[in-house]
Order: sequence, then structure tokens, then C-alpha cells
Amino acid sequence: DCGGCSGDRVVCALTLLKMQLDALKENIDTLFIATCIMNFCPYRDEIIATAKEKSGVEVIVGTHKYALPQIFKS
Repeated sequence: DCGGCSGDRVVCALTLLKMQLDALKENIDTLFIATCIMNFCPYRDEIIATAKEKSGVEVIVGTHKYALPQIFKS
């Protein structure tokens, strides 16, 4: 399910991540876009474009194919 963020949190999340990593004297070289965004987010294209533009690192879209397990069988 979508949490309804409208995609606006991407820049804030990237800024917070950078601040935390700077404090640890660390950085990232790759940013992965989560499977939940790929399958459920109505703002995925905007989120991916913003992440690529603002992060300054390689952005990989999706980590694996996601399928809900069939837990209820008739």
C-alpha cells in the first residue's frame, strides 16, 4: 500500500542521509530505489528523477522482482 507521501520526502530523506553520513565521515556510491516504490508508488517517476538529479551517485531502480506470496489458496 502507498503511504501517501506525494513524493516530496525524497529531497528531505537524501539530505538527512547525507548529514548522518557526513557525521560518520562516510558516503554512498550507489542508491537503490526500493521495490515498494517501483510497484506501488504513483509518484515513482518523479521520485526516481529527483533521486538521480539530487543524489550525485548511481541510482539503481529496483532490487529484485517483488510478488506477494500466495498464502491463501482455495
